[in-house]
Amino acid sequence: MPNNQNILNKLPYASNWTAGFDWQFDMLKKGHKIIPTDANHFPCHNGRKKIWSKELDKDIWSEIAANKIPFTIKSTQWEEQFYGRLSGCTKYLNLPEKENPNLIDLSGEIKPCVSPFGPIERWTELGRDWGSTSYIQDLHDLYPDPPFVIFLSNNEAKKILWTEVHKSKRFAAINARKRISEEAKRLIVEESYISRYTALFEGMREKLPNWADKIIFTGYSSCSRSIGRYRGWTKAKTDLARLSDIPYIWDGVSASYYLQYAQQTDYNGWAENIGAMKWVAVKDWYKKVNPDMYWEISTAAIPSFVTSMLDSGQTFPYERYSGFVKWGMWMTKPTVVRDFQWPFNIDNNNNSSWFEQVVNACDEVHYNPILAEFWRDGTLVLNTDREHPYQKNVAILPDDLSTPNQWYALTTSLEPSADEFPNNPSTEQSAATIFNVWALAQVLGEAPNRRWLIYAYAPLKAKYSIDITIPDLGDITVSVNRGGSYFIVNESDGFYTSLNSNSTGNRFKRIKRKFWVD
Repeated sequence: MPNNQNILNKLPYASNWTAGFDWQFDMLKKGHKIIPTDANHFPCHNGRKKIWSKELDKDIWSEIAANKIPFTIKSTQWEEQFYGRLSGCTKYLNLPEKENPNLIDLSGEIKPCVSPFGPIERWTELGRDWGSTSYIQDLHDLYPDPPFVIFLSNNEAKKILWTEVHKSKRFAAINARKRISEEAKRLIVEESYISRYTALFEGMREKLPNWADKIIFTGYSSCSRSIGRYRGWTKAKTDLARLSDIPYIWDGVSASYYLQYAQQTDYNGWAENIGAMKWVAVKDWYKKVNPDMYWEISTAAIPSFVTSMLDSGQTFPYERYSGFVKWGMWMTKPTVVRDFQWPFNIDNNNNSSWFEQVVNACDEVHYNPILAEFWRDGTLVLNTDREHPYQKNVAILPDDLSTPNQWYALTTSLEPSADEFPNNPSTEQSAATIFNVWALAQVLGEAPNRRWLIYAYAPLKAKYSIDITIPDLGDITVSVNRGGSYFIVNESDGFYTSLNSNSTGNRFKRIKRKFWVD
């Protein structure tokens, strides 16, 4: 995969799953820092989902090409074509058993479910199908030299897991009269999928020679943010010696950071903010396996979640979503922050205000030189005063992933105590524990001339005169709003300032208090 995403100058860009392409282009022309996203259509659709069989807008794409703008081509999940649930395609599902890439059950019946034991040649063929659509071929000819192209998969195809191999006639035939251990099943399934996805991607690259070394195949995933949260989290894993097969299969990953369910919130012990702290070690592990691994996050405020918050008596203005998005951004510094909204097809009158929170969050990093400096060169500060609470069955992982020292939220005067929110909290404790303020820090320099950027937000309502503890330094007393507040702390003079940023420049307000006593 390419490593030339460095053309983005190591700053974050906004993108999306669902926005209308014309609307994105208008935002791009206004100077917003966006990587536009368009959709390839199904190579076979049997009359269904014809909206995907659109014509290329050559005027818009010619301008994008002239300005050498990278872009995303999204799909549902390419391997879904093997059984055609969304497209209605039966090309592969109707193949004879020997040639069929789907699950063959013990009775010989073909099931609409991707199998790791089907002929690998079908995966290469499918890649060629996706790379040969008229839409993608026209775009390939029109814009042959983009800096890079993100090929984005929703990565939720129905496929057989290691826990289900006993259903497979092929697996039974290969391993007849053998006693296969659980560990061996995990490894067999993982290695089989790795080889087949590799073949799928090679097939697409074969049909797109101008882009072959510029495509970043990226899959949507939870990225192990729930490691240790549940006792059964290991069931979804394949090889226990590895955290995940993601860096072995994909060039990049789009980590899911959604406000979606009662147990995916932004304000209590179920908060996605807590899981996102696990990503620091996860991302580092990905990079060890694949040094060029591309990292982005997908973020959303799903309408049903927002409605549930309103029904419970909370408010959910756009700024609350903005504060949540920035927390995920500053935790792992993704190349792209990708918004998802439902229903689809955002335009100027439909859900655009949610996506604009992501756009503005990325823009402010570009247009504020202090934020840009900390984004490029700052180091996330670990809070060793508290352990990460997700500690169930983590001993199977390598030391850097199993360590309890993965808590990056700074201690505040409003933080729940360790008794209220202990390691491995119960369901009741998680639901009842309220985090009124989330704060984190990035640091630059060496003592005694260090500088910190503090980012904090208050999801439920603005908080005033709260203490935030900076490890190895001391406390600052600040007010924090729902959309996010930035503070700069200087070790050399003992003062800290509130930083307000916008696209026209920087404004500072001096807070007359030192964090030490002379």
